[in-house]
Amino acid sequence: MPGILEYIINRIADANAVSAKKLRKNYKKFSAQHIKDAEEFLDLYSVYLSSISKDIDYAAECYLKMTGDMFLERMRFLETGEYSNKLYKDVDEKIYSNPEIMDYHMHGLALGQFLWPDQYIRYRFFSDNLLKYEPVKSYLEIGGGHGLYVREAVKQLRDRSEFTVIDISQSSLNICENMSKGENVKFILKDIFDYHDSDKFDFITVGEVIEHLEDPLKLLKKIHSILNDNGTVYLTTPVNAPMIDHIYLFNNVNEIKELLHKAEFKIAEDVHAYSEDLPEALAIEHKIPLMYACFLKKV
Repeated sequence: MPGILEYIINRIADANAVSAKKLRKNYKKFSAQHIKDAEEFLDLYSVYLSSISKDIDYAAECYLKMTGDMFLERMRFLETGEYSNKLYKDVDEKIYSNPEIMDYHMHGLALGQFLWPDQYIRYRFFSDNLLKYEPVKSYLEIGGGHGLYVREAVKQLRDRSEFTVIDISQSSLNICENMSKGENVKFILKDIFDYHDSDKFDFITVGEVIEHLEDPLKLLKKIHSILNDNGTVYLTTPVNAPMIDHIYLFNNVNEIKELLHKAEFKIAEDVHAYSEDLPEALAIEHKIPLMYACFLKKV
């Protein structure tokens, strides 16, 4: 009997054989650890879906809608060399304030965390290296997403840390909180720029957030200001990755590193992965989306 990951791929295949072909090719290369992590997350996610009267078939439908959006955005990007959206207020009006779009987009992304190898690589990079950066008495996550990272942080740090998630989206907080039920995590509905608590944090996770802003440097400076002097930041962001809610375009990894340097961070270690299994020269030539992840320290 197939696990949830295979079940999802089969449901996607029923509607889009082309998409499923790539997913099945990826699946054959997944490690046992990848499949184990995916099944654990998706089991919990299925329980959450049931609590809101939905199921994993619904999530698969959302994934197909989201990837349809991605295809159109990529066609525009290859034609213009730019992302469709330039202003946060436009994205907020069209997407974040539109429950119908935001709903399928969020649920589609939940599946992408394990269906897409580049997404899983960034998660394992976090999971495999987090304990290098102890002690972590205070952990903050900006933009909790689907709770994947804060759940892993709680699992590894548990009784040694206090955990906080700040997000501007109640929908995102609802998912994150449900995926972290029973854990000692504080959830705050707030724009991080409005967060003025005098407390600072030992560890801050900011996963795929800065590309949603017009001025990512402003956020990086804010993060720098609320990080303890010996604290650590885990940050991820994509290159050449058009999405309906992406605003700031990084054309290559060097542009990300230059921005981090301007914000007075130094890179302790990093990793990157392309969304397609191609030689790097070809991936660069065809502007294949790339996921970049790093651990940062203050300069």
